[in-house]
Amino acid sequence: MQVIVNRNEFLKKLRIVEKAISENKIKPILSCVYMETRGEMLFLCGTNLETTITTTVSCKEVVKEGKVAFQYPLIDEYMKELKEEEIQIRMDGEALMVEGGDAVSEFSTFPYEDYPKAFENFEKQEEEVLLRMNSIELATIFDKLKFSAGSTDNPAIHCVRVEGRDGEIHFVTTDTYRLTYLHKSFSLQEDFQMSLPLETVEACSKIFRGLEAEVKVYFDKKFAHFLIEDIHIVSSLIELTFPAYQTILSNGNYDKIMGISTESLISILRRVIIFVRNNEESKYGATFHLADGVLKIKGNSDIAKINEEMAVDYQGAPLKVSLNTKYLFDFVQNLEKDTELSLEMLSSKTSVKVHEKGKEDYIYILMPLALKD
Repeated sequence: MQVIVNRNEFLKKLRIVEKAISENKIKPILSCVYMETRGEMLFLCGTNLETTITTTVSCKEVVKEGKVAFQYPLIDEYMKELKEEEIQIRMDGEALMVEGGDAVSEFSTFPYEDYPKAFENFEKQEEEVLLRMNSIELATIFDKLKFSAGSTDNPAIHCVRVEGRDGEIHFVTTDTYRLTYLHKSFSLQEDFQMSLPLETVEACSKIFRGLEAEVKVYFDKKFAHFLIEDIHIVSSLIELTFPAYQTILSNGNYDKIMGISTESLISILRRVIIFVRNNEESKYGATFHLADGVLKIKGNSDIAKINEEMAVDYQGAPLKVSLNTKYLFDFVQNLEKDTELSLEMLSSKTSVKVHEKGKEDYIYILMPLALKD
C-alpha cells in the first residue's frame, strides 16, 4: 500500500471509526482500525463486534493498492502534530510508514486477514428506509435520554429503547431508579421496536452532532443500520426483554404538584450538590419539604450542611420527600432555562414525575430515597 491523503481529512475519518473501538487485550485485532484501498478511496473500519463503523477517505493519489490493520492511538496523536496538508501512508514490509515533509514514522501492524469482515458491502434500497431524521435532532434526542440508561450489570436496560407505533416514535431509558421518556410525532412506514446498546448510542451521538445531514435508519430484526453521508454505523440489538414502562407512565395518581422555573431549580440543585455529593448515608441525597407555597431543601455532608428555601407554586398537602439531587439535575439540565417545570407527587414513598409545565413529550420518573430525618 502507498497512498497520499489530506492529513486533516484522514484524521477526521479515523476519529469516526475509532468510536467503535475499545481496547481488547484478549483479541488485539479488535483494538485495530482496518484500512484498504478501493479505487481512489481508502476504506476505514472499526468494530468491537457489537458496533461497527465504516467510512471512506478520498486519496490524492493511490500509488499502490493494499490492506492493513493498525492500532490507532499513536498514529492519531502523531498526525495531529504534523503541519503538512498532505501526508503519505505506505507499507514497508510489515511496518506502516507515515511521512509528512521531512518527518517519517514507523508503526507496527497486525495481520489484516484476522480482521472480522462484516457489513462492508451493505446495500439497501431507498424504500427500505425505516426512518429519516436530521443528525443534530437525533443526537439531541439521544443526549436527552442516555444518562438514565442502566449499567452493564443488567444488559436488558443498558440501552435506549426505541419503539415506533401509531404515528409516533417513543424513546425510553431506565436504570430502575429512574425512567426517562421522550416521544415525537413521525410518519412511519411500519411499526417497530428495538433496544440500542448504550455504546452505539454514545458513538452515534458524537458522530451526528459533528454533522448537519440526514440520517437514514434501517432495521432488520437483529441489527440497526445508520447511514449518514459516507458513514455506515451498524449495531447488534439487545434481544432481552425491556421492562414494561407503559404501566409506570400511565400512573395518574399524583395529587400534589409543584411549579418552579427550570433556571431556579438548576441553580438550587447546583448549590445543594456541593454539600451532598459525599453524603455517607446516601450519595447526593437531600430532603425536599413542601408546604404553604414554600420549598425547603436540606442536605449535609460530614462537615457541612445546607438549607435552601424559596417560594414555589405548590398545590397539595404538606409533603417531605428525599431525592437524589444528581439524578434530578441530570434531567432538568436538558431543558431550556426559561421554561417552567412541574413536579408531580403523591407521597414520600412513591415516584416523582417531572416535566415541562403543560407538556408531556419529555417525562422523567424518579424514585425517592429513604433518608433519616
